[in-house]
Amino acid sequence: MYTLEKLIWFQGKRPTSAIRGKIAAIPKRSIFSKMDHQTNTSHHRQLAQLQASLAELGRQTISSSEFCRIWRSQAELLAALPLRYAQVQEDLLSRLEAGSLFSEESCSFSQGELVTQLDMWLSKAMQQLEQA
Repeated sequence: MYTLEKLIWFQGKRPTSAIRGKIAAIPKRSIFSKMDHQTNTSHHRQLAQLQASLAELGRQTISSSEFCRIWRSQAELLAALPLRYAQVQEDLLSRLEAGSLFSEESCSFSQGELVTQLDMWLSKAMQQLEQA
């Protein structure tokens, strides 16, 4: 993390004692900490919503189309993850939608397996966001 003093040094200027005094008066927290906290809170809220919808799908209290709508509406969360997460998510949701057009296990996409894979996707997304 860069402090104001380091940024001044990078510009090739030595901070004067007056500037050092002003720097010392600045609270020692990141200028982005409030924004980071709000973003993390938003991501946690979106992850919780995805987890809840996954549980509802497992209990069959939500339709596959409504489930997919909820998962696709999390654009902010997907933007915070590497691109491959969006690609894998869309592939899984497309298969879930295609499988819902047929009886439970009559097509090559088992809803149970897809739910397990979406749960795994969700766990990995949580880990990825914690590391970032």
